[in-house]
Amino acid sequence: MKILASKGPIEKKFIEEADKEINEAVKLMDAHHIMFDEALRVVNNEKTLEEALKTVKLNEGEKEGMDERIKLLANYLEIDPADIEQESYDKNVFSVNGGEEEYLVLTYDEARRYAEEDIENFIDECGIEGFTEGFQNWIYNYALDESWLEDLVREEIYYKYSDMDDEEIIDAAIDEGYITAEEAYVVEDEDDFDYPEINPDVDIDELRERLVEAEYNGVGDYAEYIIWNLGEDFLRDAVKHNSSILDVESIIEECISCDGIAHFIAHYDGYEIELEGDYYAYRIN
Repeated sequence: MKILASKGPIEKKFIEEADKEINEAVKLMDAHHIMFDEALRVVNNEKTLEEALKTVKLNEGEKEGMDERIKLLANYLEIDPADIEQESYDKNVFSVNGGEEEYLVLTYDEARRYAEEDIENFIDECGIEGFTEGFQNWIYNYALDESWLEDLVREEIYYKYSDMDDEEIIDAAIDEGYITAEEAYVVEDEDDFDYPEINPDVDIDELRERLVEAEYNGVGDYAEYIIWNLGEDFLRDAVKHNSSILDVESIIEECISCDGIAHFIAHYDGYEIELEGDYYAYRIN
C-alpha cells in the first residue's frame, strides 16, 4: 500500500531547481571560501559575490583582532594563549584558567565607551547621591542643564516682582534710575505732601518688566543665584526628582578626568594594564 504519492512534474521541477541552487552554492563555497548561507544568497541574487566576500573579510578581521588580543594578554600574563577563552556574553572579555580571572581587552576608544556607560548606569541607579559631597557641589554649580537654570531664574525673578505692589515697584524703579520721584508721584494738595498719589500716567507693568529684565541680565551664575535665593536643599530636591536636568555629558567628562577610565571598568583593582600595540587590559574579577 502506498503512503506517499508519486512525485508529479511540478514537484520534480522544484526539486531539480533546488538541487541546482545547492550545487552552485557549494561550488561558490569551494571557490571563494565563503559560508554556505552566503553562497546561497549569491545564487538567489540576494547578495552580490563582492558583498559576500566582504562579509568573509570582516569576520576574518574580527577573528584576527580577537586572536591578537588573546596573544597580547597571554604575553603580559606570561601564560599559554590556550589558557585564555573569549567569553560569549561579551566578545571583549577574556577569561583565564577557567574563569578564575576575567579581563576586558580594549582599545582606548572602546574603554572610554565602557567607562561612559558605567558612569551613566551609576547615575541612573544611584542618582548623584552616590558621589562624594564635594563632587555633588561641583554638579550643582557646573553640571545642571543651562536652559533649565535660566528658566528657573527668570521665573523666580518674575515672581519676586509680581508680589510687589505698585508703590514697591515705583520705589525699586526710582532706585534703578528708571523714573524720578517727581515723575512717579503727584501732589494734588500741597497741605498733604506726605501722602502723594501715584501719577496715573506711570506704566507700572512696563516698570515691572524693566526690573525683571535688568535683574535677570545681571545674574552671572544661575546656580549660585538659585542657591542664594531658594537654598541648596531646593536644588538638591529638584535634581533628586528630575534627573533630566543633569548635564550627564559634563558629569561623565569630569569623572573620567578626575579618576581615569580604569576606575570605572577595572572593577577588581582599578588598574589599567597597558599591552603592546593599541590595547589595554582591565581586570574585572
